[in-house]
Amino acid sequence: MAAPSDADVQDVILKECMAGKDEAGRPMPELKAACETKFGVAAFRKAMRALMSADKIQAKNKEGVVYVKAKAGLKGITQVDEKVRTLPELERRVFAQVKESGGRGTWMKEIKAVMKTFATDKQVEAALKHLEKRECITTFKSRDHRTKRVYIVVGVDPDESVTGGTFYDQAAGQFDREFVEVLYRTIFQTVKATHQATVPFIERRLGDAQVLKNKNVKDTDIQAVIDILVFDGRLAKVHGSTGINTYCVAKTLVDWNSFTETPCMNCSQLATCDVASVEQFNPKTCPYLTAWVLDEPNDVVRFHDSAAAAQGAAAKKN
Repeated sequence: MAAPSDADVQDVILKECMAGKDEAGRPMPELKAACETKFGVAAFRKAMRALMSADKIQAKNKEGVVYVKAKAGLKGITQVDEKVRTLPELERRVFAQVKESGGRGTWMKEIKAVMKTFATDKQVEAALKHLEKRECITTFKSRDHRTKRVYIVVGVDPDESVTGGTFYDQAAGQFDREFVEVLYRTIFQTVKATHQATVPFIERRLGDAQVLKNKNVKDTDIQAVIDILVFDGRLAKVHGSTGINTYCVAKTLVDWNSFTETPCMNCSQLATCDVASVEQFNPKTCPYLTAWVLDEPNDVVRFHDSAAAAQGAAAKKN
């Protein structure tokens, strides 16, 4: 009998994690007992490392016991896979194309190009509609191509590089400066009022203050704003002896917000800007960032106007 593949071992571990009755997940001793006897210690450890690296599971210590839990959305994905197995071959193939795109998603033109030797455009369109109706796939808007419907498997979180992330206003099609500034001020006032605060405490206070605007704000988003407050010299990080950091108001305050005032946060080319790029959009050589640093705002305004025009032209062409 052939040995199970790495993917098979990972699938079993995910299902075992989802079978846990505790909301914290499956106790590690139970998980090891269920999987090591089937696959062996080496295969189990290899699969656990792969799942952790892929951010599909998380481990949490609860009252001295380590619990392993599948990340949010994975249970739904497993249920979708089960649903697709009973569908016609064309719909299974179309679904496979959408699933392969992961969090980046894919749009109709790409799917039709792949399926052109197997089905007509109308058949592909009908398959997509049926998959949506069966709640196997859904759509979202891309930051760079707002008129296109991007398809993604139900339960998969869209990549922030495509959506723009929490701090991007999909409806307005731009960086949500107002929301970030509200978070910035509220976090600072929260820490100032309590003298010292942890990230979970700040998150609860933000929820109580109803400033999250029904957005899916993650711990990492709040941490990003806190880091900017530290960078701006308004907050200071206090390293706790237990490994939990707290934040307090800095002794010397600076009236400055680098998060919303840099031209980068409003740049339409933010997603393509990279230090490894040989094109214009490279922070090391960007003339517009240099102009902003040297306090030459007219050059920055001209850049945003020309970049927006170029983006609009590209969208029409596509």
